[in-house]
Amino acid sequence: KIVDYCKPESCRGTINLSEEAFATIADTASGVINVSYQKV
Repeated sequence: KIVDYCKPESCRGTINLSEEAFATIADTASGVINVSYQKV
């Protein structure tokens, strides 16, 4: 579960993850990745 408190007008679809959270979905050496997500 990701809770993003950033207002849409300032974030433009970017979600910042902790290094630990990022490591669960990609290699941290990647730095930036594209993901698909569904807002619930």
